[in-house]
Amino acid sequence: MKKKNSGVTLIELVAVIGIIAVLFLITAPFYRNFQTKLLLKSSSESISSYIKNAKSLAINYNRKFSIIIDPIQSKISTYDYIDTDPDNPFVSDTDAIARRDQEVAEAGDVKSDAIQNVSDYTLPGQLEITTSGAITQITVSSSGSMNGCSIWIKNKSGDSCYTVTTTTTGAIRIYDYEKPQN
Repeated sequence: MKKKNSGVTLIELVAVIGIIAVLFLITAPFYRNFQTKLLLKSSSESISSYIKNAKSLAINYNRKFSIIIDPIQSKISTYDYIDTDPDNPFVSDTDAIARRDQEVAEAGDVKSDAIQNVSDYTLPGQLEITTSGAITQITVSSSGSMNGCSIWIKNKSGDSCYTVTTTTTGAIRIYDYEKPQN
């Protein structure tokens, strides 16, 4: 009786490896696009959650909180402050930072009536953040209302974008935009 070889020939092995390589080359760009979209979506949801947290803090502590957006550092910070001047309900972000720095320099730490950084959120390095117009601050009142603002989170190539939008009534919405294919 003759024994039959039940092994795989070298040609069959090379053919299977070639097919796998072609499939990988076809799917790699789709996977990269999927990964970028997933990063954009999770970052926009994190920013939305971050704003909702500031709104919750403002309502719970019955005082104003400020969310400052820094497009240069791709960072969002929440500040807690008790406004001692009733005639000035809104403090600009540069005034807020200057006042906080002055309080820290004078007292060695932040006093209870100073502006205090509650938390920061920094976007991953592949993403950029921009805002609508010159608005780089969202002020959340003790009732939960806030000034309207749109925050765009996009990848460096600019082909995908998510927008987190706040309304004056305190609603926070996320929109997905994609650059049209030419």
